[in-house]
Amino acid sequence: MAHDDWAKMDARLDSHPKIRKAGRNGREVFLFALRRRRLRHGGSAERRIPASDLEPWYLADQLMMSEADAEEGVKRAAMARLISVDAEEISILGFDDEWDGTAPMTAAQRKRSQRERERARRGGVESAGHGESRDDRDSHEASRDVRDDRDCHADQIREEEIRREEREDLSSGKPDAVPVLLAPEMVEPAADPVREFAQAAVAELNTQTGSRYQADSEMVLKSARALVARRYTASDAVAVVRAKSAAWRSDPKMAEYLRPATLLRPSNFAAYVEDLRAGNAPPVRASPRSTATDDPQTAIRKIPTR
Repeated sequence: MAHDDWAKMDARLDSHPKIRKAGRNGREVFLFALRRRRLRHGGSAERRIPASDLEPWYLADQLMMSEADAEEGVKRAAMARLISVDAEEISILGFDDEWDGTAPMTAAQRKRSQRERERARRGGVESAGHGESRDDRDSHEASRDVRDDRDCHADQIREEEIRREEREDLSSGKPDAVPVLLAPEMVEPAADPVREFAQAAVAELNTQTGSRYQADSEMVLKSARALVARRYTASDAVAVVRAKSAAWRSDPKMAEYLRPATLLRPSNFAAYVEDLRAGNAPPVRASPRSTATDDPQTAIRKIPTR
């Protein structure tokens, strides 16, 4: 690296209010912008660099961070008034009198510095047409200086309290409180009893009869909605379908009624459940997918009395 390519900076830069407002990512983006300005313009006073120098993908590669962090860093640096982002160029705002002192300027000190520059530009010439003497202006400016001194002292106290709290947190090992927000896809959706009922009934019917009924058809969902409203469950649906399949499957005339329109019609379904409770249904055969713990007779016995 050539010797004239060094970018010098204040050793107290990290404690400056603008840097602290920008955060880690904003600071890294700002320092990178300073280095790019130095490479492009050397020791000149030019403050602008092309916007392409701070493209998120380029920053991510150069600063070894994610593109999301790079994009956030540009926004934070702009919010802290370290840079100004335009469509085609980036203006660096850090080259001003605020970085020259032995310590970062407070808001009150910046106001006073700005007024002193304005006073120097006026050169002590009285403003015409205001009817205010120089003595009056000096008195008003002296009052403002007193207020600024008071504000400056208050700012210093607040900054010292913040630094003390940070030191206490570091020494105690207390972690920062970070709220955890779950993305919508990470939150498990609540169970839908209507769809659960429809899927259980249709799946069992297709297994018993080899049919290909759809659980999301409007007719099935309408019937399921009415039955769930009457406190029937998916277990009730499976028990009814198995019982009626065992009773009607071998009868060609009745086998055609092994369909959702008949089995899930609310008036029919209620009668089927009553038959199961009364023990009037014939023994049922488990579906091919049933296991030892999925015994159909057990499912029938578990149908609650309403």
